[in-house]
Amino acid sequence: MRKYKFLAAFTRRNKLSEKEVNETVIKQLGNDVKKEYSGPLLALATGRSIIGDTPLASGERETKNRVKNVLNYKKPGFLVVAMAMLLCIVLTGCLAANSPDTVAEQNFNKDGNIKDTDYIIKSGEYIVQLPQEYSDKITIRPTDELDTKTIIELYQSATLDKHPELGWQTGFLFRIVRHTKAEFEHYWPYEVTPVDHFAKDENYFYSIEWPSDVQSDVDENIRAEYSILREKGSDIISWFITDNNLTEYDNFEVETAEYTYPGVHAAFTVTLSNDEKFTVILSKPIRQDDDGIWCVERMYQENGNILIAVPETDLTAMEYYEQMQLETDVGQHPELLDAQAVALAYLDSVWDYARHIKSHNIEYINTQ
Repeated sequence: MRKYKFLAAFTRRNKLSEKEVNETVIKQLGNDVKKEYSGPLLALATGRSIIGDTPLASGERETKNRVKNVLNYKKPGFLVVAMAMLLCIVLTGCLAANSPDTVAEQNFNKDGNIKDTDYIIKSGEYIVQLPQEYSDKITIRPTDELDTKTIIELYQSATLDKHPELGWQTGFLFRIVRHTKAEFEHYWPYEVTPVDHFAKDENYFYSIEWPSDVQSDVDENIRAEYSILREKGSDIISWFITDNNLTEYDNFEVETAEYTYPGVHAAFTVTLSNDEKFTVILSKPIRQDDDGIWCVERMYQENGNILIAVPETDLTAMEYYEQMQLETDVGQHPELLDAQAVALAYLDSVWDYARHIKSHNIEYINTQ
């Protein structure tokens, strides 16, 4: 169908071009040449209007009309020319104002730098540059099927095509997601899928999520292609950071830090009735004096696992603790001034461990 539309458009354009040629000749040479110019047109009526797929200058069935156009041509008056020029200007402005993203616009990043590829996706406010070899090998999931945190989600077309009955449950390559700072604080400690956090800006942290199981078809060639496509994820991340003016970010320091907040800390060590042991780490996130509130940062299990503690709130942790500090300063939440009470409340509300505690000990640590 696309081919037919192209041919129809080409034929209409060719007929228009013939008329333009006629008018240009008369404009430049004057009305006196109409008779001489019409003669050769009649001689072109050969009976073959198409050579291969390309139209001759004019076919026999069109010659009559073309000669009539030449003989009837009159130089347009000044008013007609002026009106035509005005109409062109108005139409040009309308088309520019209402056109969708064009290839030229998409070949620039937000700094105005031209890109080397012609495979650039606009996803909302973001530019996502993909390697050219992706063009016929991937499927991009429609944005209206994505959650508000997902910027783009890519699948291997070969696997999807082979298993249409599975829909989006197979062929998954990776997705780029974003989270506000408050969302990110709840996101990274509880990741349930392989993920790399790679960038941030004033409003969001950006991550790339990978599949947690085999997603490609068992066919050897399809699986090899899948591996190659996945390896391009690192290039896409690098381009995404540059194209969208982001700052590179690595969450490793946060994930491996001994403490979340600087200053005074307390280690609350607990032994349960089943002899399981673990340590709750507390800190004073806002103020280090005697009137500063305590909070639970994390918990170390005996097997070496680290469990990060984040307050259940839509605010960032610091915003929440600042609010709690203000309320405590005016007499509310006096229990937040007692490290042991805060630790026991955490163990009771989050883990239901308080009633199983056999022994405990608290040690205060100054890391300032």
